[in-house]
Amino acid sequence: MQDKRNEILTALNETKKLFPSLSDKRLIENVERLLNEPGARDVKPTSFFQQPTLHFYHGLESQPFLNKESLNLQGLIDSADLVRAEFGLFMSKSRQKNGRFDVFRDGSGKVPEYLSGPLNVVDVISPSDTPGKAADSKLSEEFFPHTRAALMKCVGFANSAFFSLMHPGTHLKPHYSESNVRYTVHLGVQIPNGDCFLRVAEEKRKWNVGKTLAFDGSYLHEAWNFSDHLRVILIANFWHPDLNDAEKYFIETFDSRINRSDVHNW
Repeated sequence: MQDKRNEILTALNETKKLFPSLSDKRLIENVERLLNEPGARDVKPTSFFQQPTLHFYHGLESQPFLNKESLNLQGLIDSADLVRAEFGLFMSKSRQKNGRFDVFRDGSGKVPEYLSGPLNVVDVISPSDTPGKAADSKLSEEFFPHTRAALMKCVGFANSAFFSLMHPGTHLKPHYSESNVRYTVHLGVQIPNGDCFLRVAEEKRKWNVGKTLAFDGSYLHEAWNFSDHLRVILIANFWHPDLNDAEKYFIETFDSRINRSDVHNW
């Protein structure tokens, strides 16, 4: 606990150095709650369906689904055909080489208990730039240049994206992400007919090829593919549009200091 406290304070001090006139009341109040400071107001989500597992960042507008205009996703939507073409070429090359795909894991690096059935991922952009990921980065730059470029041009993109390959019979059971500071965006790449859906809170939606869905993963959510064919989507993380630069810098700094650079829902 003391180590976590030290990392929080260090991240805050680094943020103050970069933003010397920092007087952000919302950031300070949320840091005080992280530190469990005496007198810090305990604030919880107002919705029964919103229960982030790590931290609730108070003061952000909250809704299960967000429209694409709020996150300025039109550039990604306009590039959907290129995204699909790059993924198709990657799959063709992988089959020729009998390639294997990574298994989906949570922020701790484990296959989550809420996953039932096979679910694979193909990294496109990773928030970490460690030597161990150099080969993966080179591979993604080779196969997904247009996908990477389209994402990087999107305002608010949070430097994390991957293709998700959900096989027939797979169910991501109801679960919550760790915080509400980022939205998750899905772009339909290969969507089968039949029983294949995403549910957030009480609303169920189906993916569509070339279209996006944006949602807050701190709400109870699940996804399933009970069709007979593979479901493929591009998943990208975007900052909550209410966050300012100082808040985003603090969150990124804190994540990196506790080696959580691959945790996409703080």
